[in-house]
Amino acid sequence: MKALIVLFVSVLCLIPFKGIGQEAMQEMQLGSNNYSTFSSRTPVINELLLSNTSLLGQQHPEFGILPSQSPNNCIELIDDRSEFGRKFLRIKPNGDEEILIQTGYTPLNYLENGIWRSVDDRLIKEPNSNIYGASSQIAPTKIDVDAGFIEINILDETVRMNKNLQLFHEDGNGIETFIASANWNNYSAGENGVYVTDIFPNMDMEVKAGRGNLKTNYIIKTSLGFLDGNLVIRDDVQFSNDLHFDELQNENDIHSGGMTMVNNSNTVYFELGEAYGYDINANKDYTGFFDYRLKNGDLDILVPVTWMNNPNLQYPLIIDPTFTANTTLAQGAIAGSGYNAACFNGGCNYNINATVPANVQVTDVQWSFNYQAIGACWLGDGAIRFNINGCLSPAAAGFFWYCNLIGGGTCTGNN
Repeated sequence: MKALIVLFVSVLCLIPFKGIGQEAMQEMQLGSNNYSTFSSRTPVINELLLSNTSLLGQQHPEFGILPSQSPNNCIELIDDRSEFGRKFLRIKPNGDEEILIQTGYTPLNYLENGIWRSVDDRLIKEPNSNIYGASSQIAPTKIDVDAGFIEINILDETVRMNKNLQLFHEDGNGIETFIASANWNNYSAGENGVYVTDIFPNMDMEVKAGRGNLKTNYIIKTSLGFLDGNLVIRDDVQFSNDLHFDELQNENDIHSGGMTMVNNSNTVYFELGEAYGYDINANKDYTGFFDYRLKNGDLDILVPVTWMNNPNLQYPLIIDPTFTANTTLAQGAIAGSGYNAACFNGGCNYNINATVPANVQVTDVQWSFNYQAIGACWLGDGAIRFNINGCLSPAAAGFFWYCNLIGGGTCTGNN
């Protein structure tokens, strides 16, 4: 029997490499966003699957449904699931059996009621509603277009954001003028998120769904014509139980940078990334970093008009906060980028162990890797290289896999 080892990695590892003389290999691409369709979750059950699955495995609610990012032309041996591993069987044209072992640095499955469920951050439309959720993960996400909010749940704690959104202009004297309330009517939805056209006049909203996170982009399409003060995006954030923003305690408190959402014991459940902005050209020199403010119990994003009116910026402008559950990886498992002048000699090293069954011949090792560029990090600032017993990919000295692109997003690669 032959075995193909498949490595699946999804680690947030932002590595600033610009200007240090490394070469690039063009094997990774910007991940596309599907805001219009949903993948089929219909079971496909055949004799090969039945004969290789126990009676207990055949009762699994995902029996016959291949998980997200599975190999092609195969069945899953669902009895062999573990937190970080999956096993597949493929019959080659000559009749040989090929075992495919998929191993992840982050969990591929999670335990629910005694069974291993596949982690899947793709959204599903709930029946007879305009609610889109990804419940098959440790921190389920939801976008409710009917009620107008986004939501993440973890350990019986829930936070809703983008709720009762309002847009204001605040002049240089602090006087507010109401512009509009959010209008979710004109939208499209798919398994990767929701795009709302004209959520406010001359502004769209994009919500991208990820593993335990929801990333909102407010897209200002043309100049709003203001001369001073701030554009204010006001959010009626709703917390369960005793959760609150740790950094905003009192009325009119202002905070620059990311924030945590904690309970009264200071346990961190959620995080809200720093609000920042960039234009269509994503020129780092003109990136804006915006304050958060607590106003009448609501959360404000304050976007200075001086930044919006910078003649070096080209519309549309993107305002970009990210809402995340505090569960992606255990803190001790995240080594960080390890950036230094020696680059890969001292970069972040993550070890993945793949268990090979007895009496098989390993025929190939394939990888799938994602990295996410957020904040002031662009896609071109991250990279990856693989080392298996001294065998490097890419093999040439000084080369690595990355997305040579400006702006944020998810860089994906498969060999």
